[in-house]
Order: sequence, then C-alpha cells, then structure tokens
Amino acid sequence: RSKTDRRRVYDMDPEIIIHRLEGYEESAAKVRSYYQKKNKYYSVNSDGPVDVVFDTLCNIVDEALKKA
Repeated sequence: RSKTDRRRVYDMDPEIIIHRLEGYEESAAKVRSYYQKKNKYYSVNSDGPVDVVFDTLCNIVDEALKKA
C-alpha cells in the first residue's frame, strides 16, 4: 500500500479512523488491565526528550530483569 499513491477511500474517512482508534483503545485497556493485575505494568511518560524517555525505559527493563 505504501508503494502506491492510491489510497483506499475508507482509510481517509474520519468516522472509520475514529472507530479504529476506539477499537485500539479498548484492546489496549484490556492488555493494560491484565498486566496491572499481575503487577507487571509500567507507565512511562513519553512527553520528554528522547534520551530521558530511553533512560527511563532502560531503568524499568533493568529492574524487571533483576526481579526475574
């Protein structure tokens, strides 16, 4: 699809895009809830500089590996 300039009409319909995003949010919420119940969920603020976010993720992974 990315190799052509032709796009599917339904890919450009705002209502369909919103529906897809809502479906994604619903699925993500189920996954988030599952891992929260197992105390294996970590929330990361990704609004900061890339290097800060990367360091935060590395620290979370390092701590998780120590517990494993």
